[in-house]
Amino acid sequence: MNRPANLVKLYDDDDILDYRYIHSNTMACVLKSVLLLVSMILIYQIVINGMTLNYLPLNLSQKHTFLVTVTVTVLINRLITINKVEYVTVIPNVGIQLKQTSGLFITTQNQLDFIPSSQVIDVVINEGFKGLLVVYYLAIMVRDRTKLSIVLPGAKVTIDDYITIRKDMRSKLSKLAT
Repeated sequence: MNRPANLVKLYDDDDILDYRYIHSNTMACVLKSVLLLVSMILIYQIVINGMTLNYLPLNLSQKHTFLVTVTVTVLINRLITINKVEYVTVIPNVGIQLKQTSGLFITTQNQLDFIPSSQVIDVVINEGFKGLLVVYYLAIMVRDRTKLSIVLPGAKVTIDDYITIRKDMRSKLSKLAT
């Protein structure tokens, strides 16, 4: 089966099953790179040449100009996400780990959800509606949770990909094997 280039099966052996989905976000990458470059040039000009932002009506000193520029740089780093990667890892007799990472360098944010195999009821493909479209998603039914745990929530893959991933996951979780 032809998978989208963003969906990769990293491992599939007796010990581990690991899928990765990489979101492509080239526009945000270009925008963030340009904004960070401009910010770094401003910081350089402030520190080395003693530049201030006198042309603004705020009449800022060199120290305040530096602080404003650093603050803007940090905000740019926090608000513009470049990379978003989602993982699902199944370890037989141990459990399932769902992981999402986003950001770049120091702004990387991780979200982890580990589900012990004893808590897994089933891995299901569910359907929902987004506007007038029917969308499919892969979910894990977990004991003592009222909500489903969504596998690869932002992935744009076909129902056939979800069927393959579900089959692989169920084969690793022996009690759910079909």
